[in-house]
Amino acid sequence: MTNFIYNYWQFITRPLPVHSTITGIDAIPNFPSKLIVWSLFFIVLFFLVNHAANLFASKWFTQLNPRKQREFPAYVVCLVHHIFMVPRAWLHIYLDAMRTTQELSILHYAHVEATVAPFCLGYLIGDTVCFAIPELLRGNYEYIIHHVLVTWLVVASLFSSGHMTRFIPHLLLSDTTNLFFNTAWILRSCGYQDTTVVMILEILFAISFLIARVINMPTAFYAIFTCEYSEGLGYARYTLAPIAILQWYWFAKILMSLTSRFSKKSVNKKKIGHHDE
Repeated sequence: MTNFIYNYWQFITRPLPVHSTITGIDAIPNFPSKLIVWSLFFIVLFFLVNHAANLFASKWFTQLNPRKQREFPAYVVCLVHHIFMVPRAWLHIYLDAMRTTQELSILHYAHVEATVAPFCLGYLIGDTVCFAIPELLRGNYEYIIHHVLVTWLVVASLFSSGHMTRFIPHLLLSDTTNLFFNTAWILRSCGYQDTTVVMILEILFAISFLIARVINMPTAFYAIFTCEYSEGLGYARYTLAPIAILQWYWFAKILMSLTSRFSKKSVNKKKIGHHDE
């Protein structure tokens, strides 16, 4: 395990290529139109998910509390985004690890990684318009802060050296946690809250959050901040620390939530056992 951690550290913090390259934005033809299309796609998807829930499962949907009714489309749309981006992130990290020194010496990361930017930014814009801003108006600031910081960082990265796009898969890797969390949340909302499947998903979520967000994300941020091209990010590079702090804050909430939930289940089992006696 120690060997693996050391090798991963060496891999993620290795120097970026030094040859001249294009920026991330230059690697995306028709970027503005693609961004508009994907933003509209996710906004429409929010509407369709909400409309479908009301149309085809109205009895179940109206029984959810108002907060869950607001959150349901956000979790489904988020899951759609991550189903495409997370496997790609894992694959591209693996492919990057397998590249030879000769391949790396001529590789232009912008052509390989920057192409996902319109899709990812489109999702962020859609989620901001349909979920984060409405939540902000209700006094919940976490989502809008996260989205603004991440959007700023992504846009700044696109206009800096294309070599910086190497870190895109490492950051998208963090969304592995949402695959477990969103699926568990949807199943709980559908009445499967006490099932083994949900319990396993919740445990996998907590473990993956520790690995992908509490450990991996700050490591990637350190590699970004200390690399030779970080000045190209401008002031956006100072968003790295607040985003990392948000992950630690959320992880503390996750641990408290899981502890509370499993404690309640344990107490309930004891009560049932005592009653049976």
